[in-house]
Amino acid sequence: MPKGNIHGLSLFISDIRNCKCKEAEIMRINKELANIRSQFRKDSMLNGYKKKKYICKLIFIFLLGYDFDCGYEESINLLYSSKFSEKYIGYVFISVVMNEKSNLMKLVLKSVENDLNSFNSEHQNLAVKYVANMANVEMAETLSGLILRLLFSRDTTNSVKQSAVLCALRLFKA
Repeated sequence: MPKGNIHGLSLFISDIRNCKCKEAEIMRINKELANIRSQFRKDSMLNGYKKKKYICKLIFIFLLGYDFDCGYEESINLLYSSKFSEKYIGYVFISVVMNEKSNLMKLVLKSVENDLNSFNSEHQNLAVKYVANMANVEMAETLSGLILRLLFSRDTTNSVKQSAVLCALRLFKA
């Protein structure tokens, strides 16, 4: 995870770990989900720190095995951010939580294309690694040309080229 301490997330994880029984854990998670829903609804102009914090909480809740119905649009908004830490959390969310059959995958693919076409090597690297890890037939058809362009471009950094080689291998297997 990028630098920075998300204090609210640490407290939430601590609260969950300190629950004595399953019912207490469920109550704490439901309380947090209600808070997250209300924050996303009431204040659509949340700053990046708060969005990251709430999305990280949702990832943690998902990893515990609970379902939720919010945060998908906000995670895609993080993908379109110009800040690396926000974009990183967006990519983690869509990698871990989102289903490839989701209606929002077109927006995700558009964001990945934007990052692959950007001149920021960190953003390119995030997108290439996402594609390499989550590759399916649709991604292979849509993004293979962009991955190959990165691979053979003189402007691409060595770290992005290394990731692009591995990604190309994964795409051709898909």
